[in-house]
Amino acid sequence: MNAGMITGDFKHLSTELLSTPELDVDANGVQVTHALHSPDITSENLNTNNLNAQEITVDKLTVTGLLTADSIQGLSELQDFVAGDSLPKTIINSNLKSVGNLSDLVVVGETLLGNTLYASSTKRVGINTDEPTSTLTLWDEETNLNIGKSKQHTVEIRSKSNMEIGSATHNNIVLTQDGETKISNPVLAGTRHSSVTETPGHSGEKGDIAWNSNPAVGQPVGWICLGGTVWAIIGQAQ
Repeated sequence: MNAGMITGDFKHLSTELLSTPELDVDANGVQVTHALHSPDITSENLNTNNLNAQEITVDKLTVTGLLTADSIQGLSELQDFVAGDSLPKTIINSNLKSVGNLSDLVVVGETLLGNTLYASSTKRVGINTDEPTSTLTLWDEETNLNIGKSKQHTVEIRSKSNMEIGSATHNNIVLTQDGETKISNPVLAGTRHSSVTETPGHSGEKGDIAWNSNPAVGQPVGWICLGGTVWAIIGQAQ
């Protein structure tokens, strides 16, 4: 900028007054040698070696070098979170995807694990259901099982379906929806009970009872083992 670029009646205009060491305009742009004071600066790209400001609002900040600050609000909490071995008590909500192995877990309120195990705030647990109707409610497709207290000192196990209690490949006890109880090979007070259609020919223990599953008038009601293969008739159907 020079005096020839300004027109008007200026008696005391000189280039020394127009050019100062603080602001220079050249082919590279505007060079500020000392301090620049402005209530508002708008720039698409700002490069500076040193920036001092009381307040800066940015949508996105990218630091490629070293960021040094006397104080950053919230930095101390972030340092505790990253460097410590425990989550700060101020962390209320999170969206954790993996937490590794837990040595202890206390949950207050409803809990759902793997969309399978549900624990309600009413001290009820559901498996494959979030509406447990007893202390423990288990659903497996169309079948269900409820375990809980029915009255004082009494535990109730109930199902809307048939129930089988078995060991290995045996269905030892079957409880039907009609209220029937089917027991295979029952042993009552040490006495084995079985069902046959004729005089038993197998070896048994003394006291074993074989009931006649095809009774008829004049035929034995059953047989009792006297030891080995010896069986005695128990009454006759009259």
